[in-house]
Parts: sequence; structure tokens; C-alpha cells
Amino acid sequence: MSRLLDPLTIRGVASRNGLALSLAERIKSETGLKTMAGGLIVDPHQAEAVTISGQADLVSIGREALREPNFALRAEQALGAADPKSPFGNWPPQIGWWLSSRERKIQQLGPWRSAEEAAA
Repeated sequence: MSRLLDPLTIRGVASRNGLALSLAERIKSETGLKTMAGGLIVDPHQAEAVTISGQADLVSIGREALREPNFALRAEQALGAADPKSPFGNWPPQIGWWLSSRERKIQQLGPWRSAEEAAA
């Protein structure tokens, strides 16, 4: 495949998670300005690591939010920031109530097992 058409290369720069992170980190260290990092930030733990380490002060998730509109809400759960008594309390009420009752039902049922495992 031609480099010009390679989806993993953007203007000659190979794509990687946190593509613009090194630039944001350098600007922050050399100027003291607050910075935002972006470019393939696709995991809540990755985003948290960027801000905790001080590499950037803010993380952009633009394209990831297009792929997963509930990214921030899922990140809240993945990072343990959701209220354990109401894990879907910050979700839109139109779906949060249903997800809460579904979660309770899943907890009651326990882990999924195949018919063969259940029969054993």
C-alpha cells in the first residue's frame, strides 16, 4: 500500500496511541502553559494516565466520542468513579434507569455458563 494511502500514517508520521502527546508534553514543559493531548486516546485508563503523569492537563477524545458517544460515562465506571449505589446515575435518565435494573439482574444471575458447564 502506498504511504499516501496508508491509514496508519498521517502526513508521513506513523500513527500511534496518544499521537500528539509528546508535542503537548514538550509545550507544557517549555512554556508552563496548560496543554491538551489528543490523537488516538481510546481508553479511559490511557486518558487518566496522561493527566496523572502531568504529560498534559486535558485529554481530547473527539473521534473516540464519535465511535463511542458514551465514552465519558463508561470511563467513569471503568475508573471506579461511579457511585457504587447508583452506577448509572449520571447517564441520561431515559436509559440510566434501565441499565441500573439490568445490572442488578446480571449480578443476581452470576457469571454466564454454557449448558454443559451448568449441567456438570
